[in-house]
Amino acid sequence: MSGARDRHDRLFKRTFNDVKNLEVELRAVLPSRLVQRLDFSTLRREPVDFQVPGMSPIQGDLLVSAQLEEQQVFFWILTEHQSTVDELMPLRFYGYCYAAWSEVVTNRRSQKLPLLPLPIIIPVLVHHSETGWTAARTFQDLFDKRLIAYPEVARYLPSFEFILDDLSQLSSEEILARARQQTEAAAALVLLALRFGRDRQEFYGQLARLSEFILLVLSTPAGVDAFRSVLDYLDKPKREDHIQVLDELRRAMGPASPEARKAVMSIAEELRIEGRVEGRVEGRVEGRVEGERLLLRRLLTLKFGPLPQTVSAVLDVATEQQLDTWAEPVLTAASLEEVLA
Repeated sequence: MSGARDRHDRLFKRTFNDVKNLEVELRAVLPSRLVQRLDFSTLRREPVDFQVPGMSPIQGDLLVSAQLEEQQVFFWILTEHQSTVDELMPLRFYGYCYAAWSEVVTNRRSQKLPLLPLPIIIPVLVHHSETGWTAARTFQDLFDKRLIAYPEVARYLPSFEFILDDLSQLSSEEILARARQQTEAAAALVLLALRFGRDRQEFYGQLARLSEFILLVLSTPAGVDAFRSVLDYLDKPKREDHIQVLDELRRAMGPASPEARKAVMSIAEELRIEGRVEGRVEGRVEGRVEGERLLLRRLLTLKFGPLPQTVSAVLDVATEQQLDTWAEPVLTAASLEEVLA
């Protein structure tokens, strides 16, 4: 699970560390009145270099800020891509926000600045899983509903909810509609990969069906980089499958898109070259190991006579390190058992 999570986090952060790509996401999920009032030209990343007590280190998150009514507002963007839904997500967000506010207070105090007002922090969850999001979105939903129905009780609880972008429920058309212009196509492609990349073949089918959009993506250097990142992201990628899809896309584009066709051909050729290089390296390594295997077998036979079937079977599956280890005592060992010990 941790390997898959790291893979998701790398793709998300690699893409949305670019605030221009992140703007595409925020415009899609924030309330429209808030979008109208935000100054996206001031959008910038903020450091997340503090530890939240009692929680795992922050890795896949992004903390960004922008100006709203001349005040700095923060957005805590968390990606969640577990196969199960985290029912304590509001509590996690509460812990992250508290840690961020504490960091702000510490910094202001050290600079002898006014401690208040604290900055607004708006939590945003980008989620994709097989089930979709099925758990609480508000902090009060974590408590007994019978008790918080009393105003005398509810007033003592924090009251907030996080914005949910549940990619699991979106169609490819809904995701691609977020790209209002050509420069935003790369961000939409990555969201498409997060949505459908769990099943590599399903994602390939989406690409083949959306050749016009892929053409748009590959028309910019950022889009080409995003396309390469998506190919690297896919679970258990097979180079031959990538090349086949790229060839199909190239044919689907036709002669009217020379730049996009050229980009597709370039990526496919790079993959073919990588495959040939890896094949030659693997072949050289395999040949060297087989040579060591034959040499050790011959030395053992010369010293101890015909080898038992059990020993031959062991040699047939031995690693290079094992062969090196066994070769050292051949000249001094008094028995096969001593060599293989």
